[in-house]
Amino acid sequence: KSVDRKLPDLQNQLDQAEKDIVRLDKECKKAIAGVVAAEDEFLGPFREATGLKDLQAYEQATREGRDEFQRKKRTITELVTHLEQKLEYEMNRDLEVPISKLEKRLKGHEATLKDAEKRQKELKRQIK
Repeated sequence: KSVDRKLPDLQNQLDQAEKDIVRLDKECKKAIAGVVAAEDEFLGPFREATGLKDLQAYEQATREGRDEFQRKKRTITELVTHLEQKLEYEMNRDLEVPISKLEKRLKGHEATLKDAEKRQKELKRQIK
């Protein structure tokens, strides 16, 4: 019983929704036509001058080129940053300490070599 009472009201709502859909569809088509007309008005001379018919294909091609450029730029920037950090590290390294340690070891080895040469001379003299 309650369904029978609600049915006419629901039918009216359905009819109104369908009218709204038709009205909104017309408005949407009108808006699309306005956008196309504005696009033709403002971009028409550009299309004629460049010979472009498909502006979306042009935008996609330029976007891909721009993206590739940005990727390469980012890679180069990262490499430059890495090299700058490496250069700064090398410039700030203290090489005096390792060099002085090596020189000290060298002097020690030279002293050992002199001692060995003296001993060798003494042994040669003893043999003769």
